[in-house]
Amino acid sequence: MCIRDRVKTFEVGGSIRSVHLHDGNILVGTFEGSILEINVQSGQTEVIMMGHGGAKESRYAGETWGLDTSPDNEHYASVGDDRTIRVHHVESHECVAFFNELPHRARACSWHPDGKQLAVAIHDGSIMVFEFHPGSSELRQVAQFQKRNFTQLPMFPNQGGIDELRFSPDGCMLATGSHSEGKNATGGAVDVWRTDKWTLMSSCKGHTSFVRHVDWTVDSQYLQSSDGNPELLFWSARDGAQLKGGATMLKNAKRASFSTNVGWPVQGVIRKLPGFVKEMDMTDINMCDVSPDESLLVSGDDFGNVALYNYPCTNKADAAALYTGHSSFVMNVKFSKDGRYVMSAGGHDNTILQWRVN
Repeated sequence: MCIRDRVKTFEVGGSIRSVHLHDGNILVGTFEGSILEINVQSGQTEVIMMGHGGAKESRYAGETWGLDTSPDNEHYASVGDDRTIRVHHVESHECVAFFNELPHRARACSWHPDGKQLAVAIHDGSIMVFEFHPGSSELRQVAQFQKRNFTQLPMFPNQGGIDELRFSPDGCMLATGSHSEGKNATGGAVDVWRTDKWTLMSSCKGHTSFVRHVDWTVDSQYLQSSDGNPELLFWSARDGAQLKGGATMLKNAKRASFSTNVGWPVQGVIRKLPGFVKEMDMTDINMCDVSPDESLLVSGDDFGNVALYNYPCTNKADAAALYTGHSSFVMNVKFSKDGRYVMSAGGHDNTILQWRVN
């Protein structure tokens, strides 16, 4: 018998980085961030963990930025530079649905208020929308549309893209925050799309740097967005008009979210951390989120911290609780819809951590 006839081959669906044989089982780790266990006799494969891994167009480790918690309070989704989507179950911690064939890196995702659709920002400037039904492992693409094109930038895919997107509270609109397309453009823009036919409703122009955060008012009429400078601007969602006096006009307007690190309710998060000589600057806080009952504020920073404050946090002396676990900068944080958990996304560590709020 030829030795070739005695060799068994097992398909793991990824690029293998490590293997370990023990008691008739093979433990496999992949470049894509998954750990699997294969029973040699039966050939059955058990997925122990399905996470995010390296960027597929190079051996660059890639980053994981995109994160959002579902309105159904049972799931959360993440996307990364590895061109994949992962939907995890909050209680079981298992990856219950995935999509591995995004055309480019992805840096942001957002659940529709009905919890059945997930929008994903693709690095080339396109938006893909997927349908998800709890109990099903399938993510089915239902739409794809695009206004901005970043593939012509000289350093693409390491340049350009859409870093944020967020559905309006009424579900009728989707706002996206982009980088500049070059071509003498001055900065990023916020585009607002109708969700019934995925057509462009308005474009909000006035930023002088890439747009990093986008937040809606609860009545779905207005937006606030901040950029890399950082600068906080206000908009009328339906016509894209900039509200020059927006800070005053909307000071009493209830926000559906407050993700930016710019503004009165979050000004106290920019501070000197214990053990550090210098104070943070405005670029060190990557994302904020407010608990559903508006009692707590969580932030993720460039020093690997997930920080918890009382909300609003208006003074640098306000009490803070700092939590570590990420080995890289924390690019995204989100409360679960019931406020019982916080999810955090590391950048280079490609890790999603789940925290229990006591």
